[in-house]
Parts: sequence; C-alpha cells; structure tokens
Amino acid sequence: MYVTGTSGDDFATIAYRAGTGAQLWVSRQVHHESFANLAAALAVSPTGANLYVTGISGFDIETVGYRAATGARLWVNRFRGRPLGSVSRAVAVGPRGHTVYVTGSAGANDFVTIAYNAAAGSRRWVRLYPGSGSALAVSPVTGTVFVTGSTDRRAMGLDYATIAYHG
Repeated sequence: MYVTGTSGDDFATIAYRAGTGAQLWVSRQVHHESFANLAAALAVSPTGANLYVTGISGFDIETVGYRAATGARLWVNRFRGRPLGSVSRAVAVGPRGHTVYVTGSAGANDFVTIAYNAAAGSRRWVRLYPGSGSALAVSPVTGTVFVTGSTDRRAMGLDYATIAYHG
C-alpha cells in the first residue's frame, strides 16, 4: 500500500505492508522552491513494479517515477505549460505499463494532459484543451485515455467536458 503527500517543502511517498501496516520505505522528492510543492496523486503500474507520483512544484507539474519495492527514484520530469503556472490533479498508467498519463491545468485556461514514457520519464506527447482537467482514466482494453473536467462556455458559464485521446 502506498500513500503520498507533502512534508515540509517536499513530496513524501511511503510504502506500507498491506497486511500489518508496517512501514517499508519512505522516499522524498526534495524541492528548493519554498512554495507550492504539493503531491497530488499516485498510480501503480499494472505489474506493481513501479509507482508514479504527480503534483505541483513551484509553477510546474512534477511527475516522479519510483521502484515500488524500494522507493528508489527512477526519473523526474517537470512541465511548465503557461507563465501563470500549471497544476497537476491526477495520474494513471496505461494497461501495459509503458506510458504514464498526467492531467491538470496549464495556466488558467487549459486542460493539460501529458503522456510520459514510463521507463525513462521522457515526454511522449502533450495535449491542451480549453478548461481545467480534474480526473483521468485509461481503458484497460484499448488504452484510450479519458480526461474530464470543466470548460468555460463564456455565455453559458462552466460546463463539464470529457475528452478521449488515443493512448
């Protein structure tokens, strides 16, 4: 079992033995910015070998890959979408474990969805859509990525939006 959150100015991720609650390891992603370092979500790969944490670091979306057994960091990637900053809200792993998807907001006006290579942390693609992404899911059969959130339809106010991307 894994939990993530913020401790001081750092992301903190902790692994516990599910049966007993005994702590197995703690891993910290140290930040040098003294504001807005907030771990938001985590996801575990389909095999259980790796886990991924996403959150806000300064004005960037930061995503970190870890070995699930030890907490050893595999990679870190930061995304700055807009000068006003970006916010991460959700993370998921594709059905084969090869791709990590993150969604949130880039600045005040766009959903941002980012696909990362799960092994190396390199960016595969970035998609923007007007609004603010708040959740995502990946189809276990097709690998289609579904992102949902709100969009501003000016005259009509906020509305829900759901987008599907080919994984």
